[in-house]
Amino acid sequence: MKKSIIAMCFILTCPSTLSAFENTHTFYSGYIYGKIKENKANGVIISYRYEPEEKWGLLASILYMKSDFKQFIDESRFKTLSIHNQKSKITALLIGPTYRVTPYLSLFIQAGPKKINYKESIYHPEINTTDSTFIESTNMLGQVGIDFNPLKNIAVNLGYFYSNTTVQRRHIELNSLQLSIGYRF
Repeated sequence: MKKSIIAMCFILTCPSTLSAFENTHTFYSGYIYGKIKENKANGVIISYRYEPEEKWGLLASILYMKSDFKQFIDESRFKTLSIHNQKSKITALLIGPTYRVTPYLSLFIQAGPKKINYKESIYHPEINTTDSTFIESTNMLGQVGIDFNPLKNIAVNLGYFYSNTTVQRRHIELNSLQLSIGYRF
């Protein structure tokens, strides 16, 4: 008897609690397209947005990007072409504030640590040798963007990422755009 009364009280209070926090949470997932050191890169992003009050909120994101570039180069010391490879992998955790301008439009800015793994190699088939450089670095990544709510429970998020890293005399610049679709509840 006591269990059924407790269960009944819980069931009756849940809908009122949910309506008090309606449209304060948003989950996004999206696609990232850009360049890492002038090479095409793509990846995924997953974000969560919480708006405890009418104007201000908080946006947290996790992202993963990679690029793989291969070209043949002509070196004067060899008769055959050498193969130049560049591979990059980036993971990041970003967090930042959001500001709702209108019920349909808001702005956000994020920053956080990013980890980059960069490998560059040149294979010389004539002498069967590979010259390689491997860089692993952690530094900052930033994002600015807009969030648009065309429907009550649907959100569209568009952002621009930028990061500039110089490690071991290698300049690694990241420029990319992300587009995410989210569900508000």
